[in-house]
Amino acid sequence: MKTLLIDAHMHIFPAVAGYNRNGFTKSAGGGFVKYAGGETVRLLPPSFRETASLPETLIDYMDWQGVDHAVVLQGPLYGEINDYLLEAAKRWPGRFTVAAMLDPYLTGARQALRHIVEDQRFKVLKLECSEQFGLSGIHPGLDYRDGAFERVWEAADKNGLTVVIDTGLPGSDGYKIEALKQVALKHPGLRMVVAHLGFPPAPPEREKYEPEWRRCLELGKVKNIWFDISSLVGLGGEEYPFPLAQEYIRIGYETVGADKLIFGTDFPGILTKCTYEQAILYVRNHCAFLPHSDKAKILSENAVKVYQIDSGRRP
Repeated sequence: MKTLLIDAHMHIFPAVAGYNRNGFTKSAGGGFVKYAGGETVRLLPPSFRETASLPETLIDYMDWQGVDHAVVLQGPLYGEINDYLLEAAKRWPGRFTVAAMLDPYLTGARQALRHIVEDQRFKVLKLECSEQFGLSGIHPGLDYRDGAFERVWEAADKNGLTVVIDTGLPGSDGYKIEALKQVALKHPGLRMVVAHLGFPPAPPEREKYEPEWRRCLELGKVKNIWFDISSLVGLGGEEYPFPLAQEYIRIGYETVGADKLIFGTDFPGILTKCTYEQAILYVRNHCAFLPHSDKAKILSENAVKVYQIDSGRRP
């Protein structure tokens, strides 16, 4: 029987209609996003003509590469689409686990959190805290231990939520490792997933930031903290099969073990660096340091546990 394959870091959105530290963001066509100051930035390949990532497209890519299930995340850049994701999960039962988005600092955040948990019944919450795309750029000086965030952690602890947190790069304002450790220890019912393996540094800044990144990896020794390994490919412009990405996964594996690593790609943005097939195969067919049993944990078993996924086969 084929090993179940779960991509635990993917995105769908009908259009870019959000905000970041530069102000409002919107789809500009041809894979580009336009910022409030007029700057256009490539987000997706040119084939994404409307700069949108539709669930139908995601399903087609998943079926093409034999991906059984996806964990679909959000961020302020795209805009809040909680209802859109719930509808996609309902339309394709068994294929999507979807995450809500929340800005804890906005007026009404307390009521919004209650709605997410009690009415919409999300079991996953994404906190995009990077400076470039998320909360630490929008709210400089954010503190994971303040009252706004504490309400989120309390709700996650009480209701058994999984919270995915994108800290941003080492050295940035969202990269507060000790604070996250304290949060996880205080709230043992919370399951925390740190995205992108904590952002291992690209070669030009490796010497400067690798010690801080390695300290971030130590978070995985806390019982209720995991890492997804999405968006590691293409660092420094390297090509398939991405030896540097494999090296970083090996370091993570040796630091925290296979039980704490969760496979993901960061589709569709990853398609600006490689094909979707390559984003899967560099782990599934390479990473020779991983025994088959540990690859199975990383490619599916850990996600089933952490994201509370029904592991039954899809139709």
